[in-house]
Amino acid sequence: MALFQLNTLPKFSFQTQLSLPKQFPLGRMAANKVAFSTAANVYAAQIVDAPTERRSANWKPSIWDHDFIKTLKNDYTGEVYVRRADSLKDKIRQLLINVHDKKKSPLGLLELIDNIQRLGLEHIFQDDIHQALGFVEEINPAEMKYNLHATALRFRLFRQEGFSVSQDVFKVFKDRRGNFMEHITQDVKGMLSLYEASYLGVDGEDILDEAKVFAHKHLKDIKGNIDPNLKEQVNHSLDLPLNYQINRLEARWYIDAYSRTENANYNLLELAKLEYNMVQSAHQKDAIEMSRWWKNLDLLKTLPFARNRLVECFIWSVGAAYEPQHNYCREVITKLVCLITIIDDVYDVYSTLDEAKLFTDAVERWDANAVEDLPDYMKLCFLALYNTINEFAYDTLKESGLNIIPCLKQTVRLFFDVVIVSALLLYEIAINLLLVLVGEALQGLSTRGNVVPQWI
Repeated sequence: MALFQLNTLPKFSFQTQLSLPKQFPLGRMAANKVAFSTAANVYAAQIVDAPTERRSANWKPSIWDHDFIKTLKNDYTGEVYVRRADSLKDKIRQLLINVHDKKKSPLGLLELIDNIQRLGLEHIFQDDIHQALGFVEEINPAEMKYNLHATALRFRLFRQEGFSVSQDVFKVFKDRRGNFMEHITQDVKGMLSLYEASYLGVDGEDILDEAKVFAHKHLKDIKGNIDPNLKEQVNHSLDLPLNYQINRLEARWYIDAYSRTENANYNLLELAKLEYNMVQSAHQKDAIEMSRWWKNLDLLKTLPFARNRLVECFIWSVGAAYEPQHNYCREVITKLVCLITIIDDVYDVYSTLDEAKLFTDAVERWDANAVEDLPDYMKLCFLALYNTINEFAYDTLKESGLNIIPCLKQTVRLFFDVVIVSALLLYEIAINLLLVLVGEALQGLSTRGNVVPQWI
């Protein structure tokens, strides 16, 4: 719940109207003793000081044991693979560099760039891709204007790379009434490109909103004989558009899909397979390091009720920054998400409201001595957060000379402003629900005739 911060939190007001007996004094709900007496029986209930009852979410244990993770091994780290990959990179780069060749088809160049990106190779050819798209922007051939596939692909690639391009390029595919022409539905490849391009729109771009609905409707109802590979790509896109895909998962899927196409570039395909395995090797190395850190932190020994989700948090970091050179970024994201997950369970599952307030106050103070005011099970959790955040600040100061402690402290405090509001909201919901249930129970008892509630 608290993994996502909200910019604004609405104020909730619970104005539940209860039908309660007149003898029901709401002001005494906090009393330590409540008793009900009847003519025939006496039912007594007493609330006394008792050990705090702890909740449990019954999380399933992790299937990723440290002893298993540390055995991960990838053979694609040898020099022979590096040399072969470098050779293939040079060949692909030549296809992108020779963009000024007048015989080169702009559409063919755009499709090459699209294949490079979807195969997970964008981080290698980023500069070359930008230069090639600049060439396409300059020439802007007229024959592409009425080609739906070319127009939509150009639009999507330009938007992805930060080039300025208007949604108005799709007006040529509309009729006088402002609707998309029905005949373009016969161009399945073009419709697929239009559908993917529509997800690069921003608020207020009505043409792209209409294109999304139009393309989705007709792609879903495709009839007739079409190329099986194209049909597979349509179904894949309808399941989850390219703009929502995680790079590594999309690359793995597209390697297989691209290998089945008729005009596949086998140098590009070989490089994609090599690079995928080499990047995966870097990720496995990172996962082993993160597993070692998590094992040494040993938080779950003190907080057994919390989720053990190290590998899931690491995959999150890969989705955010998969490039091999961004290993430190993955480390920071993994550590933060792991700790946030633990703290989320502390607030939402285990702690009392008073304990949650103590932890929030300790974070506000941002002082290691604040640990003395916390319950025992919270002490290690606070110090893990405190030391990890300060470690990030130390690394940044050492590498770039910037002191980011004030910024980190402010960000952490904003997060805890959210989780404490969540805890307060849950508490208020529980109290109001209890009032409703008690009120209904008392009303039911009072209407039986032989039972009269008496509050003492």
